Amino acid sequence: MKTAKQFFSERLKTLSLSGKELVFRKLTQQLLFALYSISHEVDVQVAFETMNNRGKPLSHLELLKNRLIYLSSKFETDVHEKTALRKTINDAWRDIYDYLGRNSNRRLDDDRFLVNHYISYFPDALPKRRSSSHNRWQVTAKVEYSQYLLEKKFLLRNIAVAGQAPGSETISSKDVDEYARSLQHSVIAWHGIENPLQSVFGANDKELLEKINKFSAWSISPLLLVAFQSTDFESSRTSFLRAVERYLFAGAMFSFYHYLGGDDEELLFPPLAHELYTKRISLDAIVKEINARTNRVFELPNAHHTAIVEAFRSRGFYEWGVLRYFLYEYELHLKEKAKTYRDKVDWKTLIADGEQSSDYITVEHILPQRIAKDSDWHVHFKKYSEKQRQILKHSLGNLVPLSRRKNSSLSNLPFAKKVDAGGNIGFRYGGYAENELTRHGSWTAIQILIRGIVLLNFLEQRWQIKIGTLQDKIHMLGLDFVPEKEAFFDASIQCAVKEWTESEDRPSLSKKRSPRAKRS
Repeated sequence: MKTAKQFFSERLKTLSLSGKELVFRKLTQQLLFALYSISHEVDVQVAFETMNNRGKPLSHLELLKNRLIYLSSKFETDVHEKTALRKTINDAWRDIYDYLGRNSNRRLDDDRFLVNHYISYFPDALPKRRSSSHNRWQVTAKVEYSQYLLEKKFLLRNIAVAGQAPGSETISSKDVDEYARSLQHSVIAWHGIENPLQSVFGANDKELLEKINKFSAWSISPLLLVAFQSTDFESSRTSFLRAVERYLFAGAMFSFYHYLGGDDEELLFPPLAHELYTKRISLDAIVKEINARTNRVFELPNAHHTAIVEAFRSRGFYEWGVLRYFLYEYELHLKEKAKTYRDKVDWKTLIADGEQSSDYITVEHILPQRIAKDSDWHVHFKKYSEKQRQILKHSLGNLVPLSRRKNSSLSNLPFAKKVDAGGNIGFRYGGYAENELTRHGSWTAIQILIRGIVLLNFLEQRWQIKIGTLQDKIHMLGLDFVPEKEAFFDASIQCAVKEWTESEDRPSLSKKRSPRAKRS
């Protein structure tokens, strides 16, 4: 209706006065309505469904409301109870559509809400087969849930009849009432999960939900919905969300979800959602299960672990599926250490360009992808082979998120110009990670290696993930060939790396410090 209003408003602006008068006459004198007289022998709700199937298809949520109202008139109860049930259904759907459309910038999908509620409410109707899609359980459930609700469960033949033995799908007016109220209650939590900053959840829960929503892992959604429906789980929710975020990151980090728990992931979380809904399992027990599955990734046989490390070495980190999320989290880490509330990197901007282009415009290569032979870069990196230079370019320590799109113009400039190109362009005027780079007078292979180690140290601390020894990290970064790496085993350089990680005023690592040098 809003779109129609905008359409006609714009068209009316282009009309002359006589044209507007013509439209006015047609609206006031020639507009006709088609009236349908329905006899008592015809069910109004059935006629409604039939007529709407001739136009734009209704959502399953819309069809379900009509079906429940239809059934409310068929139960063997008095008029008062039928009226009360119909009011319950109408009130429930009023609130459902209110919350689904409350955020005008991000309206929530009808059927996605309905399928997630269905997963937790009807345990016996969970998907029993799999799909080849990325979100296998979601696709399968979306097909089966509509069939179950509209073609198997809420049917006229399932209405309980006095003196007749109830079947597995038998429904009463009480069943419909409870189901409608459950949907009405659930949509409040669903809106908060999808729009954390507009919710009444605690600050920690809002922050963690914002992080979780950056992943497209819908198999966890029913569990989130149940966890936020009741205050019974309030004390455990933050630890639950931390476990979920860590689980999702670990899976995305290796891009091999089967290492996290096998192909049965899609069959694990939906049943847990119903067990939590019926309080047959505690949220604390689920946290232990999720953490156990995440930890399993780092207890892989050596052959599997080696294969994962080699995948990073061969592909580099530039096409790492979780690169932007990781760099954004490091940016937030630096912001927290700076004790400021000012954001310098916007998440929506950081991911928008990636959706529109295969080139990561908002992730800068400090050492450029293209190096001119007469540039300063060539002087520092000419001793490396072409293959080694490619590895250095795409290594984790050489990548930084940009706070402004205009910084992409830095591209092939010398490092000093990248730091400050004038006109408020350069790392000096960018995000916290960019600012961190301005402490260097030059950018060489050892800087790339050191920053890579710092970032992997952050990864270990932030997600409680053990990568391995210092040599393991160098190997994972693919930088075993950097001759200066031996300096890492010198106590002075290890002290410098520690200062970089812990100090507010991080020192330049361009030069090797004396072993006896005191920390500033």
